[in-house]
Amino acid sequence: MKKILTILTVAGFIATSINAQKSVTSGLEYGVKAGVNFCTFKESGGGYSASTSGTGFLGGGYVAIPVSDAIKIQPELLYDNQSSTASGNTTNLNYLSVPVLVKYAIQSSGFSVSAGPQIGLLLSAKEKVDGNSLDIKDGFNGTNFSLTLGVEYALPIGINFSARYVSGLSNIYKNAPDGYTDKLSNFLIAVGYKLSK
Repeated sequence: MKKILTILTVAGFIATSINAQKSVTSGLEYGVKAGVNFCTFKESGGGYSASTSGTGFLGGGYVAIPVSDAIKIQPELLYDNQSSTASGNTTNLNYLSVPVLVKYAIQSSGFSVSAGPQIGLLLSAKEKVDGNSLDIKDGFNGTNFSLTLGVEYALPIGINFSARYVSGLSNIYKNAPDGYTDKLSNFLIAVGYKLSK
């Protein structure tokens, strides 16, 4: 009798696990997105503070993995251009950015809020001076850590609109003087399209 109960319990557990797996797989979303970055490079320390700003762009893909009816984990892979202009010189930093967001859907309104960490891997860094492009990648750290907060609205036809604030947590310059911080933050607006059915 105990063996039969054990077998039934294990069978029930396996059946439940398979159904749960099917439910998660069926709720998996993936898609593409593109947008605009409004960037701010901010330097501060020793009573000194300065910032420069500019406009860049981003594009890539995302996967939304359901945890419950309202909560999803959404990792993304983005080509992320950050640009600023000061005294006629333009700096372009190109990152491969990987945000990992926890997204909470607000009932069935189409709206959701999200938050999570982001790591940026520096692909290239160039500065345009008097029409000449200079490679300045050696002066920057290879990784940039940030915190992301955002809101999204998804239409039933698969198109979604998102706005985020990405706050830089780490120094972007490799040899920043002691007591000085050089951080990169941005506000972005993006349009996405869900490819999964």
